[in-house]
Amino acid sequence: FFFRVNYMHTCVPVRAASHSGSWYTNDARRLDQQIGEWMTVAKPGDSKRIRALISPHAGLSYSGLTASHAYGYVSLEGVKRIFILGPAHREYIPGIAVTPFHKWATPFGHMVVDTQMTQELIAASKPEATVSMFQEHADEDEHSLEMQTPFIACLLRDSKGAIRTDVKIVPIVVGCLTAEQELLYGRLLAPYLNDPTNLFCISSDFCHWGARFKYQHYDPKQGQIFESITALDHEGMDLIAKQDYAAWTKYLKTTRNTICGRVPISLLLVAMQTLGNPFQVEWTHYAQSQAVTSKNDSSVSYAAAVVF
Repeated sequence: FFFRVNYMHTCVPVRAASHSGSWYTNDARRLDQQIGEWMTVAKPGDSKRIRALISPHAGLSYSGLTASHAYGYVSLEGVKRIFILGPAHREYIPGIAVTPFHKWATPFGHMVVDTQMTQELIAASKPEATVSMFQEHADEDEHSLEMQTPFIACLLRDSKGAIRTDVKIVPIVVGCLTAEQELLYGRLLAPYLNDPTNLFCISSDFCHWGARFKYQHYDPKQGQIFESITALDHEGMDLIAKQDYAAWTKYLKTTRNTICGRVPISLLLVAMQTLGNPFQVEWTHYAQSQAVTSKNDSSVSYAAAVVF
């Protein structure tokens, strides 16, 4: 369930890497080795100037390989800031909220927050579409954004292993939004997506299947349960690839698929639609935590996409 956020409007210095040591290793050398191994397996080819990506946010032992199929495409040439959008899992947010921190810690070092940009977004807040500052304890409790940071920090390292400070991050937690709010926030973010000096990272897992998730959709025509889940997820993925926001929202209402980052994905789709959909979306990987064959089992799906 959700706790209501008491918003603060003052910045505090450094966000701890609160999920390191549990969701991923806090040993920089080991983390570097893991990411390197995943990148090698992913073999994305030459880095490309992508404008956005979609990446999962489970523990890296589950989703690290899939995430590498997105981050492996990233070239930071010309990039000045990286927007990170993810859902709020534990806190109630009646809009979107930016990080209150100046820096984010990672096992590789500290990444710098573009505080000028976070203040610019807060200044754009409207009663019907609020942009607030997240409370620091809630920020550190939330994992959806942090699980992108091992890959981002790895990419930001210079030849000496230090994290670059000329490329900054803009972490944004997305709350439960109405359809009207999705349009407002997507349009707010559209000019930033249109700026080629920005990279957007959208954090989302896909289907959470099982009794513990209170979701057990099954279409026997697809075969085994895990094959039904695959078909369900790919139906939504195809709509994202087509950049069809209206069909995507209809799909979510019809299937009620438990895609935790569905709202951040919706904001990306609205932003692209606002710009006339001049992009190409390519799905690069899909996986499940396990192949479910029994209603007593459970799984979470992971998918990676890049936007050119």
